[in-house]
Order: sequence, then C-alpha cells, then structure tokens
Amino acid sequence: MIFEIHDHLETVNFFELGLPPREPPRPVTFREPDYLDRFDHQVMVYDFIRTERGVIGVCPDLSTCAEQIATTQIFAEPGATPVPRTLYSFDRHARLAMKDIPASTVALRVASPRGEKTIYPGAARPELFDGRRCLLTISKNNRMDWIVDWVKFHVRTADADALLFYDNGTTLFPLAALEEALRGSGLAVLVVVRWPFKWGPLGFQVRHRRRYWDSNFGQIGMFEHARWRYLAEAKSVLNLDVDELAVSTAPGRGVFDLVEADPGGYLCFEGVWVEHAPPLPYERRRHHEFVLTNDPPSASPSKWACVPRRIPEGVNWATHALRTGHKTRFRGETLTDAVVFFHFRGVTSGWKSVAGTGRARSGKPWHRRSGSSGRSRRRGRFYFLVVRLFLLNLYFKLTTNNEP
Repeated sequence: MIFEIHDHLETVNFFELGLPPREPPRPVTFREPDYLDRFDHQVMVYDFIRTERGVIGVCPDLSTCAEQIATTQIFAEPGATPVPRTLYSFDRHARLAMKDIPASTVALRVASPRGEKTIYPGAARPELFDGRRCLLTISKNNRMDWIVDWVKFHVRTADADALLFYDNGTTLFPLAALEEALRGSGLAVLVVVRWPFKWGPLGFQVRHRRRYWDSNFGQIGMFEHARWRYLAEAKSVLNLDVDELAVSTAPGRGVFDLVEADPGGYLCFEGVWVEHAPPLPYERRRHHEFVLTNDPPSASPSKWACVPRRIPEGVNWATHALRTGHKTRFRGETLTDAVVFFHFRGVTSGWKSVAGTGRARSGKPWHRRSGSSGRSRRRGRFYFLVVRLFLLNLYFKLTTNNEP
C-alpha cells in the first residue's frame, strides 16, 4: 500500500500581507454567540497548486474581500514578473487561476503595499490516484475502529481501492497510525492531508428551508483542493463521511460501477438516518450496533459520486451535490434510486448525536421527490426493512475479524 502524509500547504493569510481581515457575510442578527470565534477571518489562499496549465490558488470565499484583492499583486520569481490572474467566485470558495507564468519561475511573491510573502507552489499529484476508485472524506477525531470499519465496508461492497483522507485536527491518535490500521484492508493508496483550517459556522433551517449557509468554508475548500491537487485522473470518487455507508440497490453492481456507467459520470443519492437506538456508551458504538430507523426514516441530505474527468471545470464539488452556481445543483434536483447511504447518529462524538439519548430527531428531506405522501411512506417502510436486513447480515460477515 502506498502511504503518504502531506502536511505542507502554501497558505497566505491577510495579516501576513498587512491587510485587514475578511468581513463576515452573515447579518449580525443571525450570528450565533460564538460565530466570530468560529469564522475564518484570515486565510486568503489555502494552497497554491502547480498544474500543467499554470498555477491554481485554492481560496475560501472572497466575496467580502474586494479591497484586499484589489491591492494585492503576484510576481514570478526570479525576475519580479507580474503574473496575470483570474478570480473565479463560487459558493463559499474561490479559485485564483494564473496561466501565463514564465517557465523559469521557481516561486511566487504575493505582495500588497503593506507586506509580502514568497510561496513555492507544490505540484499536483494526480498520478497517485490515476485509475483508482477513491473514497474522499474529511475527519476530526473519528475513532480508528470507525475508520477501519468504514474503509473495509466500501472496499468489500464497492471495490474501493484508494482513500484520500483530509484531517482537520485529530488528537485521538497520530496520523501515521492509519497506515498500520489500514494495512491489509484492500486499499492500494492512502494519502492523508493535514487540513488545519477553521470549519466555519454552519447555517440553519427555518421552516425546512436552509438559511445562511455562508460561512463554513473549510470543507468546501477541501473539495476544491482534493479535485485539483489529487483527483483529476481518478477513475471515480465517492464522497462520504466516516459515519455514512453507501449501498448500491442494483444487484451485482457497486457504487463505483454505477457512477462509471453513468453517461455524465455523476450520481447524487439520498440518505437515511440510522438512529442511535438503543443508546450505547461511546466506547461500544460501532456501525453494526445500530439497525433501526424511524418509520418512515428521517432523510439525511444527499451525497454524491463522480468521475472527475467527465465533470466540467465550472461545476464545483460541494458537500451534498455538485453545483453549477451558488444555489444551482448540477443536473438539477435529480436523485438516483440506484444508491442510498445510511447515516449513523451513534457513530459520532459531535453534533450529529442528540445528547447521547438515542432520541430520534424529526426531519424531512431537503430535496423532496415528487409523489404522494403514501408513496413516501411506502418508500420509508422499504428503507426500514433494507436497514434491518442488510446491516444485520452484512456486518456479521465484515466485522468477524475486526474486533475493537
């Protein structure tokens, strides 16, 4: 198994250039008490990536930073040659594209009237995942046994053979321990990227409508970084969290088979919450311990899989779907019936559990299908049976040799 930890990013912060920090986009009235503590005021560029066509700067949202951008210049070194740039703004992130860079360039100098920083763009590494079926996730303090269960599940049920694992500050174990834990799991490639940036304040729902999802830049920036530094040549990519298991409903075909067969190379699929019931102490929680849903189940916001080479450059990877604009889903609201994922409330130490009580949250889908409520209830009963039968049988087989 190829194993690498990548912990060097060429980051530029506003304070390093003597520039004022980012202004929050959310109106004061709708900010939580700790909003400003969790908001990323300072990062201008997460990382600079050298590609065959030039250099890409992966950025958080810059929509409130017009003054800082206008007063900043980029020079190629040696020679102090001004570098033309194009800034593309998307939903909660931005892309800085620089194509006309002298061949002799070894560094870029980012300068404002009050400060400057020299950076050395790292080369894209698409060869690591060339032809691979890759799991993509970002994690913080997920237990090692959860990660191992999650990987083995998708190796055995979907033929995953690579994992790109972004770490957002895990303290439970050293990241190097992942190599030993996942040796023999079936992975051919494991790359761990330290992603130390603030996640950002989440939005909220008002009467089943999503409101003010405008400040959580960390995960969106991770998707942009993963796409251009690592996954451009991957055979296919499956985006899930460690508390989520994706299942194909097509006999004999896994999730990667299905997305690779899709003409557009993209599948978006709905999720079902598997409840933390009966409630278990933290040390006993494993995916296979939970097999109950509400009836009908509570819907979890969608996730996706894609073939990177078939996705247009202007279509962006986001948490729950690919997007063509700030609020526009790629290929509309279409969700496939061929894949579903189970989202485990009990497999977390954070916000997804409900105070550890096992009490189910009520919920409705964010992206509802057309059809009568009777159809929705019938579909709910179907998922109720699928969870019980599928997980009870499959996990006995998958976890036999993987005791905690």
